[in-house]
Amino acid sequence: MAAAVGLGLPLQKKFTDNNITTGIVGRDVEKLNNAEQQHGEQCFAMPCDVSNLKSIPLFVEEVLQQNMIRRTELKYNKAM
Repeated sequence: MAAAVGLGLPLQKKFTDNNITTGIVGRDVEKLNNAEQQHGEQCFAMPCDVSNLKSIPLFVEEVLQQNMIRRTELKYNKAM
């Protein structure tokens, strides 16, 4: 989920308020870190520029290696 800014930020808060672990993705590391700190342990943030298709498999591999998710319950993407 892109949730460091904009519409994604309140959605991320709603998920974490309901004890749903959620990963957030974005290009701006500082904004990601701030969002991750706001949401606590229910949130993990990883930088990834999804407009660069070569970065997506690396991102997915990192998530899997870090055992950050057990299953996907919801996918949300707002790309401009």
